[in-house]
Amino acid sequence: MTIKNRLLFLISLTILLITSTAAIDINSPEENSFHPGEVAYDIDASSVTDADYVNVSLEGPGEYERRYDEDIGDIDDSRDISDNEYGTYTLTAEAFNDEDESLENASLSDITVDGDSPEINEVSPEDGEVFDFSDPVIEAGFEDSISGLENASIEFDGETVYLDEDDVGETGEVILDLETSDLDDGSYNFDVWVEDRAGNEDSDEWSFVVDTAEPDPDDFEVRS
Repeated sequence: MTIKNRLLFLISLTILLITSTAAIDINSPEENSFHPGEVAYDIDASSVTDADYVNVSLEGPGEYERRYDEDIGDIDDSRDISDNEYGTYTLTAEAFNDEDESLENASLSDITVDGDSPEINEVSPEDGEVFDFSDPVIEAGFEDSISGLENASIEFDGETVYLDEDDVGETGEVILDLETSDLDDGSYNFDVWVEDRAGNEDSDEWSFVVDTAEPDPDDFEVRS
């Protein structure tokens, strides 16, 4: 290889290295991630040559955009999402020069924002319900319409049943049940808990009564 060709090769290699490293790095969030009401992001555009500013946008059920003129090598910020615009977003960071010409961009998709708690419904027994038998079945329904369910449980008398792993991510209603047996007469409490994939939780406590005793005839008033 001649000296001229070697110089041309080195110049080409240098240009290739410069252009290959001129990229925007989205360090966070991760793709296919879940967020409770806001999206935090960490973006580095310092390697983009001649970049003057960076626009960061979130597009989904709503549209959000913010411009950064300083410290584009360390954009560490977050955006609150309105509660009526929760859902799946795409995050885009785009670098511009001082003539507003786009130089480089990077995007992440499937960023789900969900600030609503999952729902607990269809709970049985009803709070304060009385049973004349000793083995009532405890049931509860769980639902999350945005990010989907992550886990749920019913806890009673030292026993706990959890959401089946096949139902993780389910946005429709999922029913859990816990069977009881041979309960003594008395009052009982059970706890219900649910968490969605964005980390929102809800829980509550219900009570019921088991009363299998036969009524005492003396307690009845005889009317003539």
